[in-house]
Amino acid sequence: MLNDSTPSETLILFSKFGIKDWSYSIQLNRWFLKPIGAWPLSLSVTFIDKIISICLTTISSCLIGFLLVPCALCTFLDRGDLDAKIKMIGPLSFCVMAAIKYYILISRGEAITRCIQHICIDWERASNYYKDRKIVVENAEFGRSLVISCAVFMYGGGFFYCTVMPLCARRMEIIDNETIRAPSFPIYRKLIDPRTSPYFEIVQFLQCLAGYVVYSVTISACSLAAVFVMHACGQFQILMSKLDDLVLGERQTNNLDSSDKRMGDIVKYHLRIFDFISWIEQLFNEICFVELVGCTLNICFLGYYLMTEWERNETIGTLTYCTLLVSFIFNIFILCYIGELLAEQCKNVGKTSYMMDWYRLPKKKALDLTLVIAVSNAPLKLTAGKLFELSLASFCSAMKSASAYLSLLHYSTELNRWLLKQIGVWPASINASWMEIILYRFLNVICTSLIGFLILSASLYIIIDVKDIEMKLKTIGPISFCLMVLAKYWLFIIHEKDISRCVSHMETDWKNVKSENDRQIMMDSALFGRRIVIVSATFTYGGVFFYQVVLPLTSAKVVIGNYTFKPLAYPISRIIVDARQSPANELMIPLECLCGFVMNAVTVGACSLAAVFALHACGQLKVMMSCLKNLVDGRADENNSVNDRLTDIVQQHFRCFYGRSITGNFSCRSELLGDECRRVAEETYMIDWYRLQGRKSLALLLIIAMSSSSIKLTAGKFVELSISSFGDVIKASFAYLNMLRTVTM
Repeated sequence: MLNDSTPSETLILFSKFGIKDWSYSIQLNRWFLKPIGAWPLSLSVTFIDKIISICLTTISSCLIGFLLVPCALCTFLDRGDLDAKIKMIGPLSFCVMAAIKYYILISRGEAITRCIQHICIDWERASNYYKDRKIVVENAEFGRSLVISCAVFMYGGGFFYCTVMPLCARRMEIIDNETIRAPSFPIYRKLIDPRTSPYFEIVQFLQCLAGYVVYSVTISACSLAAVFVMHACGQFQILMSKLDDLVLGERQTNNLDSSDKRMGDIVKYHLRIFDFISWIEQLFNEICFVELVGCTLNICFLGYYLMTEWERNETIGTLTYCTLLVSFIFNIFILCYIGELLAEQCKNVGKTSYMMDWYRLPKKKALDLTLVIAVSNAPLKLTAGKLFELSLASFCSAMKSASAYLSLLHYSTELNRWLLKQIGVWPASINASWMEIILYRFLNVICTSLIGFLILSASLYIIIDVKDIEMKLKTIGPISFCLMVLAKYWLFIIHEKDISRCVSHMETDWKNVKSENDRQIMMDSALFGRRIVIVSATFTYGGVFFYQVVLPLTSAKVVIGNYTFKPLAYPISRIIVDARQSPANELMIPLECLCGFVMNAVTVGACSLAAVFALHACGQLKVMMSCLKNLVDGRADENNSVNDRLTDIVQQHFRCFYGRSITGNFSCRSELLGDECRRVAEETYMIDWYRLQGRKSLALLLIIAMSSSSIKLTAGKFVELSISSFGDVIKASFAYLNMLRTVTM
């Protein structure tokens, strides 16, 4: 067997994560499933284990029924007001969700066993190759992180709801002039009256046990899905590693000593992954449907409960419902995120097939990759009940969101540099002195402090200083803008290396320009990007100038008691400083102007980087189309063969894809890049390809295939950026405006 690593390397890898065998990847799932009897019987080793599992299943079913039946009877038979009914529907829907998911987990024990056995075999296969082991371990670790996060949120919310809130929060139920506690889940009083002791303590204890079961069911379902999907993603990464090795054959063994055999192994591996994904889909599509619909419903109810508790100044109730709200949102996010991740990895197989050195394969071997690319471009997707695709877009819907060349580079990024340097987020050069680095970090601290000052003071103003709902709504807008800016600012800091890589990528592209025509294409794209930056800066800084300078200075002075003062653009809480007095009022106006300058520099900087990088990529695609037009006859000023020109085109295409993968980490871009990507396929077909000698025209098939599946640019992978999305945002904004008018009128 092949083993490209030393025993010490293997020991380091396994000891790093505390791994002994394949059970590492499903260890947490076993911990969650076994106590509620949902661990498959076929995986129980001894007869005693099977008996215990059956007993736990019976007990868990009874506990779920103990919550579900009294809660349903209380909801439908008790005569209460509408507010009380709404309070009961939330727990009832959650219990129904848990009962359905628990039944599915129990009935699909064989499917779970098959998936776990599949994982076991994959781990054993990965033991022969160090890189494969590392990929499998890293994906298992990420899956465990998702599981732990889900468990922390869900158990945390459940602990507050089932234990802290009933024991610490007083409910307004009075018996014989005594205010008593109410249980967390409603109980039909004709079955048992939990308002008196010791019945309250008994019911509360049983509800805590039942709560543990229903929360464990939810965690188990999400954790199984996360672990299985992350394992599939790891298998796709191993497949891409095999594709990269197809030409050179560094993985050579006695069985894979030729490219034909390696290709056969790749196809079999691809089919094996697809089988595993189809099993996951069959196992989880009903569970995901229940989770998606149920969590969406519960999020609505929890939002209502949260507002009512806030109005009553119930701190514990507000904290409890807030924690539960976060946990339900996180559950939906996990399912949609892993669905998006799986589809992305499947597509990456097609990209890897194209971006490898396929043109170095002998004879017609490269044509064998076309089916791999075709299948990967139509990836298998996880669904919720075969009705909704699980993706980040679905999550968003459910939530309803050096020399001359260096001079040319400076020209294209000049405005970005001006904007970002003064707020400390322009990447420092490799040779930057320690003084420059300290200055950058000092600017980061100052800018963060200024933005944080506005957020803190405005938040305290809403919570403590004002009671009027209209004043609260007027202040929420500035706070949301400050929070957006703070998030973007720290994303700039976190992705400083990515920005630096993009700038280096652009520098290399400018150096690689071979003709005056190509240089003019790139200059036109850079000029268009600069114009977008200038327009963005003009509107943004113009609006801020009026909002933070003209409006406060020209507004009439406000008289409140003995105070006469100018109103500020951003409200300041009197806990921090009383801005009604002089000279505090006069000092706050320039301080807020400075904060506004920082925030708008961040906003304009983000848009300007997006524009410049996206327009540069468009320019590169136009340069590639220019090369395609000269593929057959070549340029008059060049002396090279068709093969050399085709190689240059393929490498240029690679760089465009690579540049997109870097910028995709932090920027939001436009529909223009997608159009240019599709035009590459059109230009490839419209050249005189029929004049190419032999079968060289077949080499264009892969370029057309990849370009036809155009690059889709997204906002955080939630919403595709297009003119249609712009229209949707404007429509949604007017809809929210009408809603606010209705609420405040």
